[in-house]
Amino acid sequence: MFSKNHRTSAGFGPILSAGSLAISISFGFCPAAHAQASAGVPETASPLGRARESSAAETTRWYGYQPAIADAVAIGSIFGAAATLCLSLSDTPPRCSQAPSTMFLATAAVSYFAAAPAIHLAHGHWDKAGLSLGIRVVPVLLTAALSSTRERGSSTPDAVAFFGAAATAMVIDDVFIASETVPRSASSSWYVAPAVDPKQHAASLTIGGLF
Repeated sequence: MFSKNHRTSAGFGPILSAGSLAISISFGFCPAAHAQASAGVPETASPLGRARESSAAETTRWYGYQPAIADAVAIGSIFGAAATLCLSLSDTPPRCSQAPSTMFLATAAVSYFAAAPAIHLAHGHWDKAGLSLGIRVVPVLLTAALSSTRERGSSTPDAVAFFGAAATAMVIDDVFIASETVPRSASSSWYVAPAVDPKQHAASLTIGGLF
């Protein structure tokens, strides 16, 4: 089906009965909009123009899976550090090496504190990077405050407080902070154009998209 504004389209549409209803699927391209503008027809007055106008709108994109991967590395490194930790139940130094456990702890620290803010910076969000780093430092400050107000003894409450607050910071960062507003892609724009011809006693319905 071809229109007078030179819009390129491809369609199919079996006519149910003579002069009753035609259904077609068409794909519009940008030259049609220029043809309409040169003819004095407002671009937004046509379905193709409305599709282009809609395609210029903004949408929210979530990229939280990227810092979530870094957080998964941090969590895995914590378990790796615990598995390779060399303990001694006596006063003598342990015979094994603490190097593997230290390496895992360093990896966990870098992945937890630096990876997510760096990802925000890579997306051009300095404010989100600062906010991400801030909420990830809160568990450390909270644990230090709790430890200073408690008498010496088991460190289990401090560990529970730190890991609980760190997990909360991860969720807030990955789920709520890691999003951005981007232009909507024109490739996903579609339009529906119904038309009625009283003289021919016919109706048509065109479904198309911009590419």
